Amino acid sequence: MENSAHPLIFAIVALIVIGKVRPWCQRRGRPPWHAYAAALGTAFILGATTELAQLLEARDCSLEDLLNDVLGATFAACIHAWVCRRGDPAQIGKRRGLLVVATLCAILIGLPLVWAAAAYLHRQSQLPLLWRADARLDRYFSSDNGLDYPGTAIDEPWPDWSGYRELAVTVSNNAPAPVHVVLRVHDRQHDFSLSDRYNQSFDLLPASEQTLRVPISQIEHAPRGRLMNLRRIAGVILFRAKEDSGNEVVLQEIRLVR
Repeated sequence: MENSAHPLIFAIVALIVIGKVRPWCQRRGRPPWHAYAAALGTAFILGATTELAQLLEARDCSLEDLLNDVLGATFAACIHAWVCRRGDPAQIGKRRGLLVVATLCAILIGLPLVWAAAAYLHRQSQLPLLWRADARLDRYFSSDNGLDYPGTAIDEPWPDWSGYRELAVTVSNNAPAPVHVVLRVHDRQHDFSLSDRYNQSFDLLPASEQTLRVPISQIEHAPRGRLMNLRRIAGVILFRAKEDSGNEVVLQEIRLVR
């Protein structure tokens, strides 16, 4: 949902470029499609530059965001060209083609928004269950935690944990040896320091499934110098050390208990 503005922003960028370049093309006797090519080229270069710049800030570079940028620009360009050909019977075939392309762009732009909306509704409907590995919509909020600390990260879990007594995390250790894991919980005020979140180590028994139970009060009092905001929980991560990356540990379920 947080990236849903990409298509809109780049649709506006495309319309601005078309508005500037098209009159120039008319004065120079250039075909109108040059303006649309310039708009799409600008959107691609600007989108790619934005994503690459995020690497310098230690953020993820997203091809999905770049695709949304181009789709938004393409949609705007097609609609603009469709309107400009209005009233010309000789352009009916081209107008239909432009409308088809614009419709396909709108569908591709809209599908992630529909998926996101369904995931948020599902998240609310299944309370006090926060996340399950076998729920497809729950996977919208989960991702791999990276190679250094392999595990599962849950972004944007249901944020209000007030009124609950316990957090129950069910984990399967499929390895024939014990595995050391760490459970992390942080809120939206988290300053990314180790002392400003909940971190707890657990030793998983070999070839077993077990439920790790943590009192909510323990999570609340974990940050040094303040209380964790139980109404604004922002993330849960279960990870293991890099040396244990070869051992298969599967996060099965996260649940709140009253």
